[in-house]
Amino acid sequence: MLIAQRIQLIGWIVFLFYYFSAKYFVGGFTGFSVNYLLSVIILVALTAIVPFYLSSWIINRSDGYVKIIASLVAPILLTGLGLSLYFVGFIAPNFANITLPSILHRAIEPGLAITFLMLVPVVASFVFSDGDNDGDTQPDVSRPDAS
Repeated sequence: MLIAQRIQLIGWIVFLFYYFSAKYFVGGFTGFSVNYLLSVIILVALTAIVPFYLSSWIINRSDGYVKIIASLVAPILLTGLGLSLYFVGFIAPNFANITLPSILHRAIEPGLAITFLMLVPVVASFVFSDGDNDGDTQPDVSRPDAS
């Protein structure tokens, strides 16, 4: 599973670079601003970094098919939650005419990317497992039919 974890790490670094760049340069570069940079860092942290590591933590504590379900659901829910927190803290106080449902679709891109990255090692563990659907490659010694 080391290859799947490396693929996940490389994909994570590429995604994070792309996502940060896309958020920072969305309006065109008009000069450096510390406040804007901090705003983008907070946005990326809430909608990408925290959801990635929290999803990873949840998935690593799951077994079997729950691991696959968690890989599919947790990243999208957590990016939506992160964007909601960013909305409440930064967008709503400054722009009263923007509503949360009108921007929530923006959490789908990072959520789907993180979902794909979470699925790489999970699917690999099931493909290369010992057949008992718990995601490992070792036979269970507690089962009498284990070889």
